Parts: sequence; structure tokens; C-alpha cells
Amino acid sequence: MQNRIYMVMNDSGDPFLVKASSQAQALRHIAGRHYTVRIAKTTEVVDLMSKGTKVEDAKSEGETE
Repeated sequence: MQNRIYMVMNDSGDPFLVKASSQAQALRHIAGRHYTVRIAKTTEVVDLMSKGTKVEDAKSEGETE
């Protein structure tokens, strides 16, 4: 796959230029600096949901059930 230069922007409008083979790879590169991801523990899910946090569905746009 050919690399391209992607512009990734955050909510504040700060631009990042990333050479990557896909949009997903470019976004992962920037997001990895600011976020971590792991499976939530059951107690964490219960605690956060009891405080009003909603579970978000990560289906891609255009996907159907």
C-alpha cells in the first residue's frame, strides 16, 4: 500500500501531518500519544455506568446490524 500524508485534527483544530498507509493508521499514530485502550473490568463498567457514562457502539458508519 502506498503511503500518503494525512492531516489529523483534534477538537481544538490543531493539525498533525502523518505519513501513513491509511487514515486509520494515521489516526492511531496520533491517538496513541494521548490515549490508552484496555478491556474494562466489570467493576469499572458498573461504577462508570452508575455515574451516567453511556456505552458507545464503535460500529463503522454505514454498517448495519
